[in-house]
Amino acid sequence: MMRGLTLIELLVVVFILAAIAATAVNFVDNADLQARHDDTRTRLALVRAAVVGRPDRTVNGEPELSGFVADVGRLPASIGELLQAPAGAPGWRGPYLQTLPDSGGALAFRDGWGNDWRFERAPSGDSLLVQSLGSDGAAGGAEYAADYPAAGNLVDPDDYTVDLARLSFSVVFTGAPNASATVRLRADFPDPATGAATSARSANAETVTVPESGRSDPVAFTFAAMRAPIGVRDVVVVEDASDAPLGGSPAAKVAFPARAQLVVRLAWRVP
Repeated sequence: MMRGLTLIELLVVVFILAAIAATAVNFVDNADLQARHDDTRTRLALVRAAVVGRPDRTVNGEPELSGFVADVGRLPASIGELLQAPAGAPGWRGPYLQTLPDSGGALAFRDGWGNDWRFERAPSGDSLLVQSLGSDGAAGGAEYAADYPAAGNLVDPDDYTVDLARLSFSVVFTGAPNASATVRLRADFPDPATGAATSARSANAETVTVPESGRSDPVAFTFAAMRAPIGVRDVVVVEDASDAPLGGSPAAKVAFPARAQLVVRLAWRVP
């Protein structure tokens, strides 16, 4: 003869099932929180790549130069500038982040919690701070509500500019024998603080004379310390007195990668 469960036994069973259910719910909740945190980390990495590209990648053996700074020449003022072209940015080739319009039809790229980023210039003025305010969307907090990252800039000067003093230029001059000129190099690029066009002239001027062979030995040019934004920039040989391009030749396109210490080799014709 089979005996039914007593009331106490039934309560024990119910308690065990409730405990299992609570554990499962808590596990699912924690898994969802962790997934949102991980998504925030992934999205932050995408924001960085949108700003300064992926220098760890190479194209034909050269660092890949892409992103907002390479195209526009300055740091973005907001996430919105990575999604839609700002005024006065003719080099913009975005969008640099892929996203869908929100319910109101506006483009937005938020963190894994669905909150807007803290996106601003660092106090130094030459770095970019991008931060998720965590699950609660408010500064501070602990665990999943904590700010991420807790400290540090997303982009520092060495990430998006190159010091021209770290670049050396070696120019071979060609032309008719005995053709001569006193020249400098000029680099043209956007001001990394504003995006406005600016330039720098080499620290040294050189008087070059084409030998009978029609081809000179390499002539070295260097620049004083000055920051230029990463990207493909114009470098031109100019007459020292007038700053006009020597012989009217077009500028050379030179890659300026971050943290570069390069020797750039050019050839230029003396008229």
